[in-house]
Order: sequence, then C-alpha cells, then structure tokens
Amino acid sequence: MLQSSGITILQGSNYSGVFSAKDDAGNYWDLHGWTGRAYLRYQYSSGILFDLGTPLLTYPSGINLTITATGTAALPIVLGVYDIEIVSGSTVNRVFGGRVTVSPEATY
Repeated sequence: MLQSSGITILQGSNYSGVFSAKDDAGNYWDLHGWTGRAYLRYQYSSGILFDLGTPLLTYPSGINLTITATGTAALPIVLGVYDIEIVSGSTVNRVFGGRVTVSPEATY
C-alpha cells in the first residue's frame, strides 16, 4: 500500500526519517529479508536526480532513511518527488512517496 507523505530536507544538515510500511489491509509489513531503495526526481516521469541511498530496514516494519550533512549539501534545491521501495528478489513494492522539498542552505 502506497503511503503518501511530504518530506523536507534541509540542505547541509543531517536528515533522518522513519517510515512504517503497511500492506493493503493496514497491517505492518514484515521486512525480514527485504532491502530498500529511495530516489529523488524533479517529477515522476524524469530521470533520477539523486539516489537517496539504501534505507535501513528495521524489524518488523521500520524504514529508516538517513542522509549525512555532506549528502544533503550535494542535493539540488528542488521541489520534487521521492519514493521509497522495498525489494525482495524480483518483487518490488513502492511503500512511500510524495513531494520532497530541499530547502537551501545559506550558511556554508
């Protein structure tokens, strides 16, 4: 089940987001044996703007997305879209997505 949630990333600051994945019935996913991936794009139909990295999956249902201050400093200032997918073998489920705002850094 895709859950929509807007996120804001502050350029030049550490980012940490915790997401809880649920199936279509509203039950928490058992993420044992799954991996994750997350991407930032200007829009869903455009190419990958930034690979947000591999989210750390914690059990039973936590998806932790962490980006270092160096990583966020490299992000373009954008009002775009993101999604988080979980992967097991050839099975891919997009569990989170929505708008992402990368807020510019003035002090660097």
